[in-house]
Amino acid sequence: NIVKFRDVVERPLTLTEKILSGHFNEISEKKAKQITAYIDEKTYDVQALTKFLESQQIFLPLLSKEKKSTPVSFRADNKLIKILKTYESIYDFDNITFISTKGKILYSVKYSKGKGLNLTADKSNKSELFEVFKKAVAQQTLEVSKVQYFPLQKNKYAEYIFAPIVKKGTVKYMLAIALNMRQLRTVINDSTGLGKTGETILAKRQNQETIFITTPKNFPDTDTLCRVKIVSKAGRRPIQLAAAGGNGMGALVDHSGKQVIASWKYIPILDLGIVVK
Repeated sequence: NIVKFRDVVERPLTLTEKILSGHFNEISEKKAKQITAYIDEKTYDVQALTKFLESQQIFLPLLSKEKKSTPVSFRADNKLIKILKTYESIYDFDNITFISTKGKILYSVKYSKGKGLNLTADKSNKSELFEVFKKAVAQQTLEVSKVQYFPLQKNKYAEYIFAPIVKKGTVKYMLAIALNMRQLRTVINDSTGLGKTGETILAKRQNQETIFITTPKNFPDTDTLCRVKIVSKAGRRPIQLAAAGGNGMGALVDHSGKQVIASWKYIPILDLGIVVK
């Protein structure tokens, strides 16, 4: 979707608009904190899961069957599958995936057809997701990705946490935990205090595009990413400012070409921008 319109010069706010923009600023601040707190909570949950798995011996021998010259022969027995599904339910993860340190997908709780796919193949090795994966393996640290596509969930966005399973100082394999995006949508879609025309949007910056993580009004409701290339030399749309790392409030023209009162903020932990307007 290509959005084209002329830039509009910002004007001073009226008293009513100043009150509204301050109100929206409080809402955007609250929602940004809720989103950050959710990611922090899920990071703690992933740490708990990895510690549990590192303490177990039931599945580690299965990894020794993987050979460079043959297909992956990783098999999750019924006991392991039951454990994973239990943790997935307890922590409300969207999916749990095992990945070899070479990037090959060994096992996925929900997407069995993804076995054998590799993060290093095709376009994956140029993605932000693969860069986070490499960092987690090299530094043996838990890493939170930006909202990304994943080979198992093509055309569906998700937030991932990569966590290494370490034994005796060596990374045995990686866990890729897909977070439940419904939690973020619940925060974003809460219209309390926004009136009939107000809304909250969440988006990321990618090259010259603004990728909407939550579906804006008047867009089809979908789990796939809404890609909107905003043609604007000034780059003064609220969502552009937020996604680029800015914070502020005022009267601007939004991505749909309408004059709005808005508050915009950058959420560092996810590299996302949030706008309440």
